[in-house]
Amino acid sequence: MGNIKLWEEILVEVKSEISEKAFKTWFQKSSLDTTENSLIINVANEFAADWVRKNYLLILQSAAEKILNKKIKIIITAKKEEEAINTIV
Repeated sequence: MGNIKLWEEILVEVKSEISEKAFKTWFQKSSLDTTENSLIINVANEFAADWVRKNYLLILQSAAEKILNKKIKIIITAKKEEEAINTIV
């Protein structure tokens, strides 16, 4: 499964668990990278990364494990500055 499709499926699960406003605020401009043993969720900035870690990590973990049918490590990080600038434009 490709990163985009996997991320879309995870986001469907997350969206069913949180409010529309929260979803748009924290996940609308997010993206996913993967490694063999982890999912790296990229959000807009470090503030957003901290908020998502504190408030949505368990929801993300549950959604990912449900879709992948295995335990996986979730890493939440801020997009690189140049990526964030390109996202805004």
